[in-house]
Amino acid sequence: MQRSPLFPVLLAAALATLGLAGCDRRPADQPPPTTDTAPVAPTDVPTPMPSSDMPPADGSSAGAQIENAGEKAGQAIDDATVTTKVKAALAADAGLKTLKLDVDTKDGAVTVRGNVDSQTTADNVARVAQGVEGVKSVNSQLTVKP
Repeated sequence: MQRSPLFPVLLAAALATLGLAGCDRRPADQPPPTTDTAPVAPTDVPTPMPSSDMPPADGSSAGAQIENAGEKAGQAIDDATVTTKVKAALAADAGLKTLKLDVDTKDGAVTVRGNVDSQTTADNVARVAQGVEGVKSVNSQLTVKP
């Protein structure tokens, strides 16, 4: 009787399957694995600290707190919009578009950092930034490096 060439492959696969099936078995005398964490007693639970951002427990100013949080989120969006508009205005100016400047906005106050080739260029950067809608003030931290 002649064996098929497939027989050794099937035999090897069957033996490998049986061998792997026993890999997860523990001897009968070995206890199951334990975790290293101990149960937490109720006294071990940390007590949350009061926060000024949290509304009082009586709910008296919860609406005011929510409104304040909404204003903060709106201000962050407005600041990001102002920053984008200032960067766009600087990029649109032919004499300033090649400058690599860092522009940040906080509560409408724009801070511009970077290196420029002259005081005239620094003044132009401040002028363009100040002309953008939403800019309340410009803090020029530009360094003149000819």
